Amino acid sequence: MRKIIFISFLVLLSIGLKAQQPITTQATLNAVTVYSTAAELSHSARASLPAGNSELVIRNISSTIDENSIQVGSDKDLTILSVSFRKEFLTPKTKTPEIKRIEDSIKILESDLEQTRILTKTQENVLSILDANKQVGGSQTGLNVVELQKLVEYYLTKHAAISQTVQTLKQKEKVQWDKLNQLKQQLNEMTQVSGEEKGEIVLQILNSNSTTANFNISYLSYTAAWSPMYDLKTKDTKSPLRLIYKGNIVQRTGLDWNHVKLTLSTGNPSQSGNAPILSTWFLQYYQPVYKSYDQNVSRNIMQTYGSAPASATLGYQDKEIVATEKMQEKTMNKFTTVSETALNASFDIELPYDIPSDNKSHSVSMKEYELPAVYKYYSVPKMDKDAFLIAEIADWEQLNLIPGPANIIFDGTYVGKSFIDPNSTQDTLNISLGRDRKIVVKREKVMDYCSSKLIGTNKLHTVTYEIKVKNTRKESIQLLLKDQHPISSNKEIEVNLLESSDAAVNAETGVLTWKLDIPAGETRKVKVSYSVKFPKDKTMGNLF
Repeated sequence: MRKIIFISFLVLLSIGLKAQQPITTQATLNAVTVYSTAAELSHSARASLPAGNSELVIRNISSTIDENSIQVGSDKDLTILSVSFRKEFLTPKTKTPEIKRIEDSIKILESDLEQTRILTKTQENVLSILDANKQVGGSQTGLNVVELQKLVEYYLTKHAAISQTVQTLKQKEKVQWDKLNQLKQQLNEMTQVSGEEKGEIVLQILNSNSTTANFNISYLSYTAAWSPMYDLKTKDTKSPLRLIYKGNIVQRTGLDWNHVKLTLSTGNPSQSGNAPILSTWFLQYYQPVYKSYDQNVSRNIMQTYGSAPASATLGYQDKEIVATEKMQEKTMNKFTTVSETALNASFDIELPYDIPSDNKSHSVSMKEYELPAVYKYYSVPKMDKDAFLIAEIADWEQLNLIPGPANIIFDGTYVGKSFIDPNSTQDTLNISLGRDRKIVVKREKVMDYCSSKLIGTNKLHTVTYEIKVKNTRKESIQLLLKDQHPISSNKEIEVNLLESSDAAVNAETGVLTWKLDIPAGETRKVKVSYSVKFPKDKTMGNLF
């Protein structure tokens, strides 16, 4: 009887211990929504749960998560009592096939290097023995001539051969050492990003019946982001402009995104959800700061020197070069769906992608458009000697563009970078397609029409510039050319525009604008001449 009671006690104890042990399962990464400063990772997991209380540990979770963002759901009627996160240190880190291959190569190379060093050392010892036994014969007697000659020949031949072997082995050792260092450097770079520990989510669950449940887990990680990148392609100034919309993704979540569904969103997951409250509106001055002239020449067309007059706007409405009548989507568009809300846009990509956790940029193609474009040239030789090709895009608001850099490919050749800035209030989007070296622009001072003289108590400076534009292209071009004359900010300073070659003049800003039609191979010239009169006891700091 006592034996039966003891056995029953052991059975119950083992059942109780088994119930208290946590249940573990592996999460599978299915989809990722990438934002500009974070990513939302969505997993699925499956586990068999007993009736009553149980602890479920879900592994293969990113170690760099925002714990407050964790969301867990199940397809079964159970109660999740608590959700917690912890890093997983005990499970051996998974090595990629590439890391294993490099480690195996290092082991083989280290073995070969050691063998080379042993052979080199052996040969050097033989040389030492030869050198230590140069003295021949005894102190009283010596070798005859024949014996001595044979010994010398043997020494020279053997010493030379061994020395050559040592030299060859040392060269081999150096090659092996260099290759070994390269492999170790490569392995170090790969393990720095792939050797991060993973995380695990721990659930305390109350369940009325034993069941097998499916779980959905999602959370935010701030070690992933995406940024826009564009390719701008056109064959010539009579062809449509192809705009390829890309996303550059960088992630170091500790998980390789293998065969996952990607969504790139323009939203901000950390944006406050509090409704705004109006406060007092105080006006103040603002001076925009642009990144560089090249990147912003497209948006500075109307702002280079302030607001231009209506007659100076970029456009020849009577001679527009319209590339095509409507946008046409390309093949990649079949796999990308754009979802728009009042706050953001999302690009859902159906094709699965592999994005390793290596903290490097990986390009993902999203959409491609053929856009109706009006091509014109633009030049401000006072600031830059080159002419820029500008594409005007209408109805651009529907493209969901984000400010970002763009690669320019003209007639199949990469010609440089530009910058797309859709934060514009204009009806058309001006995109700079880079410099055109076949449009030669020169701005030179005409010394015969420049002078400086005294008139009573004043100085009078007269300045004249001539601007030459030569079109070396095989077709005619339309060029928007700009220059300026100074504007007085003091009543003692008097400025007069003497010549403008029929430019459209903005009296408030001093901007002069010419709209030139230049046939192939021809040159156009314009002149700007102005005078400045000011007191002779004053010095003008920025007259020229």
